[in-house]
Amino acid sequence: FWLPKGHDVWVKGGRKLAEFLVDIPYEDRNVIAHSHGGQVVAYAARMMHYRGERIRSVVTHDSPIRHDMEGVWRAAERAIDQHIHHYGTGWGSRMRWLGQRGRLKRIFPAPAKNVPVPGGHSGGLRNPKYFSLWYPTLRSIETSISHVAPETAPIQDNL
Repeated sequence: FWLPKGHDVWVKGGRKLAEFLVDIPYEDRNVIAHSHGGQVVAYAARMMHYRGERIRSVVTHDSPIRHDMEGVWRAAERAIDQHIHHYGTGWGSRMRWLGQRGRLKRIFPAPAKNVPVPGGHSGGLRNPKYFSLWYPTLRSIETSISHVAPETAPIQDNL
């Protein structure tokens, strides 16, 4: 993914993801992406923006913030109603730093909400001591359903 042909892979993945997302109801269009999976989501959201489609929420976890993706993300953010970016802190984040080719930027520009998470590049996803740090993000996604029009809001099961 760090080679020049990375964009070709991200575009193909983005196309497949966009095709998948447009076939599911808006209220279920919630995507969590790790590392360069964020680039795939960016291409998918950009494609959806040009089609007039939207993604309800995106959570990126330690996705590299690269100069060569800025234009893609600008268009992508227009199709994302809620974007939360978790960025790893500490030495474990060196993988993200390498993926963004040494660029020291950690946070996405607005409208994304940026949340520092200890555990480095992958530790925030695999180390149970950091799992509780995900609760506010997941609650935010869950409660944003209240902003969906009543006729399209999902039915709550009491099982």
